[in-house]
Amino acid sequence: MTGMARGLVGGLWGVVGGLLVLTGCAGAGPGGPRPSSGDTAPSASPSPAVAVGVTVVPLAPVPSPTAEPIPLKVHCGADLKLSVSSDEVTVASGGVPLLVSSDAPAGAYLNYGIGGDEVPAEPTTWTVGVAPGEMPLSCSTLEEVGPEVVVTVVAPEGAMYPQTLDELGCPIGGIPSWAVPSGEGATPDEAVTALLANFNAHRDDEAFTRAEQAAVGYVGSLTQTWILGTADETRVQAIVNVGPNGSVAWPDKMCVPSPWVDAS
Repeated sequence: MTGMARGLVGGLWGVVGGLLVLTGCAGAGPGGPRPSSGDTAPSASPSPAVAVGVTVVPLAPVPSPTAEPIPLKVHCGADLKLSVSSDEVTVASGGVPLLVSSDAPAGAYLNYGIGGDEVPAEPTTWTVGVAPGEMPLSCSTLEEVGPEVVVTVVAPEGAMYPQTLDELGCPIGGIPSWAVPSGEGATPDEAVTALLANFNAHRDDEAFTRAEQAAVGYVGSLTQTWILGTADETRVQAIVNVGPNGSVAWPDKMCVPSPWVDAS
């Protein structure tokens, strides 16, 4: 899929709850880039040496639904009118499958409720993390948003993890713009370990020494959610994008500092 749109305009360095963040961000216009489901990560910055004594815990593999449903065909017309092949789509491994094509002007976006991505020049299969239920779809440019079409997302049993971040000990406490660089590695574990080191390079209090992959969202998704924190408390929700050439991890939301939950 295409990249996630993230716009930072100016900014002031600040410390919130001992975490280095960048304040003063602004996004694009009504039809422009919006944060997507995280299918492609921002560029990673070089990471400092990884600290000793860090605990990184990935999830055990879980079988995803074996039947691979047919992607929903989604087409953005030259007039930004959207057409779909069905009013219902079934979740595949990792999320909602869309076969996206377009005759829209260059730079147009397909919006899908939780975000949007630039439409491809050639028909391309996307997998998006829209939850079961109604999925609003529309095509847009920076100047105009086309009419909305609503499609129902159906998830077979076992397609999603049943837990929420609140239940896993990371109730959301804020959504800052982070000044901490992303971390990269050959595997998600390595990328998260590098991100922990980046956090610790900016901290003057208790170090981040623990990270656990959170059992949330779609099973088999290439966009993973992790919880980072100190030995005793959760502090940050991180997103990890798993790609063919390695993984990139970046901070997303702040947790209300909470005790770790044993999800086993």
